[in-house]
Amino acid sequence: MTISFKQDGSNNMNQQNNISTNPMMEDRCVERYNVTIFASLRQTNSKPFDIEICDISRAGFACKGVSGMPKGARCWVRIPMMGGLQAEVIWNTGAKIGCAFTDLLNQAVLQNIITRHPVQIKL
Repeated sequence: MTISFKQDGSNNMNQQNNISTNPMMEDRCVERYNVTIFASLRQTNSKPFDIEICDISRAGFACKGVSGMPKGARCWVRIPMMGGLQAEVIWNTGAKIGCAFTDLLNQAVLQNIITRHPVQIKL
């Protein structure tokens, strides 16, 4: 939840409705893993295209190779040897996007993914 504050310290919640109704949106309370996973992504009612997932957690993922998907777009990501996972675009830099899964990944599913696609160590 995001609440903005005026300089006088009072909240500006009614004027600037920044409260997220989706608890998965930018949930930084879950552990994130730096990975390299070659997968495919498609926006609802569109053809899939290749992406590189570079960060994944139970709540969502970030990927490279995407430029035209707007914030709020519904999409499906297909990780090798898994079915499609529904997500929503939360941010887009023009070359990379961040998506929140519609449903949190089960911890065992996430463990399976990072076992098959080893975590990269940042130096």
